[in-house]
Amino acid sequence: MSDIPRVAFSERKTVQNPILKYAIDIGWQYLTPEETLDLRDGESGIFFSKTLKDKLREFNPWLLEEEAEEVIHELLERTRYNLEGNQKILNFYRGETPIFSRKENRELNIRFFDFENLQKNVFQVTDELSFANGKAWNRFDLVFYVNGLPVLIIETKNPEKEEGIDEALTQIKRYQNESPEFMVYPLLFVASNLHEFIYGPTWNIEERYLYHWREGKNLEEITKSFLDFRRILSFIADYIIFWEENGEIKKIVLATHQIRAVEKIFNRVLEGEKRSGLIWHTQGSGKTLTMIVAAHKLRKAPSLKNPTLLMVVDRTELEEQMGKNLQRYGFPAVEIAESKEKLQKLLASDYRGLIVTLIHKFDRIPGKLSERKNIIVFVDEAHRTQEGELVICVPPCQKLFISVSPARRWTELMLVKGLFLLLEKMMPPKDILINIQLLIR
Repeated sequence: MSDIPRVAFSERKTVQNPILKYAIDIGWQYLTPEETLDLRDGESGIFFSKTLKDKLREFNPWLLEEEAEEVIHELLERTRYNLEGNQKILNFYRGETPIFSRKENRELNIRFFDFENLQKNVFQVTDELSFANGKAWNRFDLVFYVNGLPVLIIETKNPEKEEGIDEALTQIKRYQNESPEFMVYPLLFVASNLHEFIYGPTWNIEERYLYHWREGKNLEEITKSFLDFRRILSFIADYIIFWEENGEIKKIVLATHQIRAVEKIFNRVLEGEKRSGLIWHTQGSGKTLTMIVAAHKLRKAPSLKNPTLLMVVDRTELEEQMGKNLQRYGFPAVEIAESKEKLQKLLASDYRGLIVTLIHKFDRIPGKLSERKNIIVFVDEAHRTQEGELVICVPPCQKLFISVSPARRWTELMLVKGLFLLLEKMMPPKDILINIQLLIR
């Protein structure tokens, strides 16, 4: 009996080239390494300067040509090549950094991307990009550019290598150490060996901040869903976070289930057909960040006209903790309603921002304090009634809901509906958007 010939796998043929092909299939424009070298003005270059300058002028009509050059100079020459610099770059990318316009004689936020009109952006990809800084030389498998800016790198490994993903992560870390001048600009990386498609934030390779992308059943579906133009821009706009943890700044990207939850919340509120929702998270799966990012995304939605958001918890410790988490996130316009009087005053006023409060402060509160339609309520960890009306009470660890039976979950949902009735005593049913998020999966 003859031996069955062994199928040989290679990193480039089996993983890198297919990912590149799938990217091209969905619209990414392919540039050869030689073309990329010309656009970057050599191996030490980073941006596609002409593309970047053209888009800056297009998205910011008030920007003079010399001001566009100054912006590019600011990014290249006045950015630290570390985590702090990467945070500065993200703020620029999001249009959160003002510059002085000589034409308008005032400060204006500068736009690098059009997050709404995808076709106005230029999406390009190249392979085997080489970068040299005089001290080290590195070559990246795949680099993805939007409007002349590198936003994503992908490292691929042979599927036969048992430690392939670990090797890819080691390479990403080496790039950050040896080529920080380049790595300060991409916001995300992917490591793939055909079997796995791991993504994470640049400048943070800790395993707990790395996730499998789970939108798809095979490499083609997973790649195309991750590299979708709207998805890549959504990461830049909303899903990458700099978060203070134990006195240290950490860069975090949301996991697939968190992104899915945020977008379901966002779409339900904007559609306006259903006024409630229930989302389940397990303990430790990032429920607080899911809720905060959803609230921030809603706050930016033009159609909601600068809404008021309420985050309702059931214990003083959770109220304090939520306030600290919002501060760590850098959420603008936050008020902690420490008393019923303050809660009532905030709701009766035209306050536009986020209010954190305890559920018991709604007890016997006067009705119809606000007639506005753009009030959104998040309730964290609701599960039982108290004081004859309703309380939301779960131990801080939230272990109660990890192994809940379907019947118990239905009971919990009915009690959340009881909260709607309580809130509707305070605000007219037809004049408020309510989104309840029970953060347990």
